[in-house]
Amino acid sequence: MRIQTRARIGVVIAAMLVLGCAASRERVVGRAMQAGDYDRAIRVLTIATTERPQDAKIWARLGEAHYYAGHDTDAVDALNKALVLDDKLYGSYLFLGFVAEKQGNLDRALWYYQVYVDRKPNTAMARDTQRRIAALKLQRAEAFAQDAMTREKELSPAGYPDSTIGVVYFNADRLPDSLRPLAKGLAEIMVTDLSKVPKLQVVERLRIDRVIDELKLSSSAAFDSTTAPRMGKLLGAARVLGGDISSLPQDRLRIDPQLVSAKTGEVSMPGEQVGALAKVMGMEKDMVFAVLKKMNLKLTAEQRAAIAKMPTDSLAAFLAFSRGLDYQDRGEFDKAQREFNRAHTIDPAFTAAGQHATESGYLSGSSASATPQSLDQFSATTSDETEWQMETPNTDSRLNTLLENGGLIRGAGSPASSDNPYTPPVSGQSSVIIDGRFDE
Repeated sequence: MRIQTRARIGVVIAAMLVLGCAASRERVVGRAMQAGDYDRAIRVLTIATTERPQDAKIWARLGEAHYYAGHDTDAVDALNKALVLDDKLYGSYLFLGFVAEKQGNLDRALWYYQVYVDRKPNTAMARDTQRRIAALKLQRAEAFAQDAMTREKELSPAGYPDSTIGVVYFNADRLPDSLRPLAKGLAEIMVTDLSKVPKLQVVERLRIDRVIDELKLSSSAAFDSTTAPRMGKLLGAARVLGGDISSLPQDRLRIDPQLVSAKTGEVSMPGEQVGALAKVMGMEKDMVFAVLKKMNLKLTAEQRAAIAKMPTDSLAAFLAFSRGLDYQDRGEFDKAQREFNRAHTIDPAFTAAGQHATESGYLSGSSASATPQSLDQFSATTSDETEWQMETPNTDSRLNTLLENGGLIRGAGSPASSDNPYTPPVSGQSSVIIDGRFDE
């Protein structure tokens, strides 16, 4: 009996030390992080990784501490280690995004932020992150345009891959004022459709708009056979797609697309499209297929079906969507959001309208700026996110379970003649009876 009792006491003491140390360690780390003593937190967490190298949350917490301490390389190493061990520690994607943004790599930062939003939608932090994504996209587009203008003399389209293409707003001067926004709507949908071809690298519309701003051109003057090569040069695109839209009698449209080589200035005519205004979406599809044929790109059945899918059959919804894009380009995000919402209300299946409405909402009001809040301010908002932090052990419940299953305690009130004294007591009892001899 004495040997058994001593062995059980040893188990209890070991368990208390292990669980107590873990809880104490997290408290120390928590206090150090709150106090900004990141070096101390790093020391404690580094020791913890040697004791529990497979604990993903310790590595994630260590990456967080390194980030705040300004140790970017160590932060990335620790955060990636955490994700290798547990790819559901989504907070680690946020901190990897923080590091990338801090280093000026907006493309990579946006990728990490989008992963977080995709994995943890409908949370307060996801909404904050979506707002930042929208603002950083504007910032990235402006930086791209300014850099292109600064380095224009150094740029050489000869080195651009033939797979790169930019879709410039079609000239809509020959349309009534109420229909002119169609030029932007068509460009947006064409960018979306061309992006479904893996072999193509399509310049996003936001970058095109910012280059047009830098050139001080109106959207109608942004494309002709003489300006297109320069646009391609600034956009980093070997080809530029644009053209003219004209209004015809009896509510009909004529679209004359032009595909211009930024390398040679050669102009290709994929073929005019003429049809009823109400069928403009079908005309857009025919135009995309004609352009791809002109580029000698063969499509799989799946790719062709994806491009052929109509975003909306409603002309009213598409016009509202196009007006929203026009307002968005002007920085009038409140008006843009109203138009996008109107398009989505007319046709709830028009998903692009809903997505743009959400994005414009993030950019409206005080957030309507290409310069978001500072990274320090944004990263501080993660204080409410605890998923990647070390889990503080519930010492009482875990230790009690170990003791009870080990046979050292029995809930008070258990019948003296009950079964085996090592049977765990009924939960909810607050006092225990300790069996055994401790007189030596």
